[in-house]
Amino acid sequence: MNEQAQEVQIAWATHWRTYADVHAAAYREAYRGIMDEQYLAAYTPENRQTHYAKLVEAGDGGTSRAAILSINGEPAGCLLICSSKDADLADGYGEIDALYLLPDSKGRGYGRLLLSWGMGRLAEQGCSAYVLWVLEENEAARRFYERMGFHADGASRIIERGRKLVQLRYICSNKTN
Repeated sequence: MNEQAQEVQIAWATHWRTYADVHAAAYREAYRGIMDEQYLAAYTPENRQTHYAKLVEAGDGGTSRAAILSINGEPAGCLLICSSKDADLADGYGEIDALYLLPDSKGRGYGRLLLSWGMGRLAEQGCSAYVLWVLEENEAARRFYERMGFHADGASRIIERGRKLVQLRYICSNKTN
């Protein structure tokens, strides 16, 4: 991993704008060529501000947590964790709801750092396993999650993001990373 100063911190209500900026930029980059370009162009921090402000504010006592990764004091990635929303899974599953890195931060071990931090917070909340949903077409993300111990469990769903896309569910048991 890079020798730069890195920090993952919980995003509070005062951080909503930074979280929205990082998420929107990283989201647009991650899904370029996969999602509809008009959909991505409309995915801006400004139109997400209310959504993120509510998520961040709810994170202070509930199971949802938003976090920001900073490298040398500059935002580089973001993460959202929560209890699993999947009704077919037993209690005890935590969910990685979002994990995004800005393009310059990819390939440096920061994704592993951010994911491990999130899994650690979920374990502290008593989660015995983790779940996430990843686009079938996002092969780089699928390879990353597989390297981190996740595997597709056979569940899938269709989402609409300017066009219909397939998401695959990945799961991982609680273990040391």
